[in-house]
Amino acid sequence: MKLCTKCKELKPKGAFSKDRGRKDGLAPLCKDCNNERKRKWRKDNPQKVKEQDRRGRIAHPERKKEYQSRWCKNNSEKMYALQLKWKYDLTIENYNRMFEEQNGVCTICGETERVHTKLSVDHDHVTGKVRELVCSRCNSAMGFLDDNSVKALKLANYLKKYSK
Repeated sequence: MKLCTKCKELKPKGAFSKDRGRKDGLAPLCKDCNNERKRKWRKDNPQKVKEQDRRGRIAHPERKKEYQSRWCKNNSEKMYALQLKWKYDLTIENYNRMFEEQNGVCTICGETERVHTKLSVDHDHVTGKVRELVCSRCNSAMGFLDDNSVKALKLANYLKKYSK
């Protein structure tokens, strides 16, 4: 057990960070108090924090890339929600509502998504307006047809002509 010099509470040794410069090998502040102290310092010194962060990114760019990659992997749902917001100005709640209204199937072919885990957000490429949710196959088909309904009808007629 050790006494924290800030909160004056007696805590187990595991509640303190290691500090080889100290006799007992432990920091004088418990981890909670030390974290609080760090948060306060970062809040009170935004310019210094910004400069420290910049120097760290320059000195160790691979760390930032590793951190971002790990964060994205561990927070895939948050990332998806952010992407929906950035790309389509669509909240995850609105996406989920659309998904439920469509019973979890593509609005065009009526099938569930087979390639990806989620249905794609179909949107007008000129106005950016969100239309409905489609599977990746239908989304690709629309893209190959340049979202052109005349081309789509010609393709449908062609397929009908040669179907058995």
